[in-house]
Amino acid sequence: MPCAEPPQPIPSTTRNYADVAAGREAAEGADFVYVREGQSHGPLAPYHGGPYRVLEQGTKTVRLQMEEQEDWVALELTKALVLPAAPRTRGRPKRAAAAEDST
Repeated sequence: MPCAEPPQPIPSTTRNYADVAAGREAAEGADFVYVREGQSHGPLAPYHGGPYRVLEQGTKTVRLQMEEQEDWVALELTKALVLPAAPRTRGRPKRAAAAEDST
């Protein structure tokens, strides 16, 4: 009777602090962040509230200016505010003002 292969280990769903810290570079050093809200929201409600100003940042927490008050929030719950880049100008370049004055 052939021996069956040993079972493969079940992958862990827990994360250690090093994994969490590795994924937070986007929120580190940001001036404004969004904060993930609780799970009780409608289908069209946003998942993140904010943006809020970052006042101080620790290793695992961030102190935010939330409207009238300040509050400490876990860094895992934050998402950095990324402003869109300025759109590229299209079409013919604008003429210089000096060239218009000379004519």
